[in-house]
Amino acid sequence: AGLGHDLGHSGVTHNFHTDHIIGSVMSALMGLSVGWWKSDHNTHHVVCNAVEHDPNIQHMPMLAITDKVFRRPRFWDTYHRKWVGMDDAAHWLVSYQHLFFYPLMALGRWNLYAQGLIYLLTQPDKTHFRKTELAGIAVYFGWVLGTALSMPSWAESVGWVMLSHAVAGILHVQIVISHWAMQTYHGHAYNDAEDEWYITQLKTTMNVATPPALDWIHIGLQFQIEHHLYPRLPRQIGRAHV
Repeated sequence: AGLGHDLGHSGVTHNFHTDHIIGSVMSALMGLSVGWWKSDHNTHHVVCNAVEHDPNIQHMPMLAITDKVFRRPRFWDTYHRKWVGMDDAAHWLVSYQHLFFYPLMALGRWNLYAQGLIYLLTQPDKTHFRKTELAGIAVYFGWVLGTALSMPSWAESVGWVMLSHAVAGILHVQIVISHWAMQTYHGHAYNDAEDEWYITQLKTTMNVATPPALDWIHIGLQFQIEHHLYPRLPRQIGRAHV
């Protein structure tokens, strides 16, 4: 995941096409679409914590990241191209988001699989190396399924799959804390000297203190301030520069 993230930011060879090819081939190890990830994540970097534009804070009706979503009856989600509003179902779900937040984080990786496949199957014109990624994802699920079925019982198979994916939730929690606790805004940033690019990055990102021994879990993304200011900085030298 850490290498895949760096490849998505052209932070390994620093050549866009070379890193994209390597990342697409690595879908066989990650099960994720680099094409989808670059579309989603690069948008997040450009409009970090923008209510209408940042796909990383658009999780209605399950989660309301900011009370700003209550200030309008509904708003146009520019990334997913749909209207988002606070209907009765959303009000009820958001009222209990503190209870199912961690279970959702434990299941978060499954959503990444789904989003990647939807992107590859519905937007082929926007995806480089689409066939490579689809083949890689097929290989990934093949070896994951093979590993699961090699265990002595169904209970162990299901338990291993769910637990191994829930561990990824540790990274998800760390990443969302780094953003969801920070400032959000309607509309566009970069309007004047008060919200130019580097100021907006500092307003919308936060570092999270983690033990150095657990760096391998957080893959350098606990340093979100540095990452947003220097997204092509490889993770392995991130802590050394902090």
